Amino acid sequence: MRPLAPLILLALLLTAPGCRAPESVAARDARQALAQLVYPADAPRGPNLDIAAERQGEYLAVFNRTAQVFRDHQLWINRQYVNHVPLINVGPNNALHLPRWVNQYAEPFPVGALLTPDKARSVVLAELYDPQTQLLTPLTVWPDKTQGSPR
Repeated sequence: MRPLAPLILLALLLTAPGCRAPESVAARDARQALAQLVYPADAPRGPNLDIAAERQGEYLAVFNRTAQVFRDHQLWINRQYVNHVPLINVGPNNALHLPRWVNQYAEPFPVGALLTPDKARSVVLAELYDPQTQLLTPLTVWPDKTQGSPR
């Protein structure tokens, strides 16, 4: 049992909140730039799209069931967190890492961790914003395990 103690201690230390690799200057600048974006509440609504999103742990799985590829859009989550999405391909193979979404304070989307699963936040609203056309289009959000869904 003793040889396991150092491994358990190391695992606890590595999963503690604050034990992340240092952030690069470019990553910090990108995060700060995203934090400056304002939710486009007054933007006209775009057409209904057959795109669904589901939170799967630290990822947002986006299922694009249209025949259109979407490029250079902002994806807003819960009207608070935003990230630039360079590409949403046709099909189910669009996994987006949620900690890259930031709010107005440049804080990452809370996904929880091994020792803090209660810190996870649900995705209840996902909206695609096209800066070119200035259209804001809601996506269908499927409930996830943080909302108690058996799905």
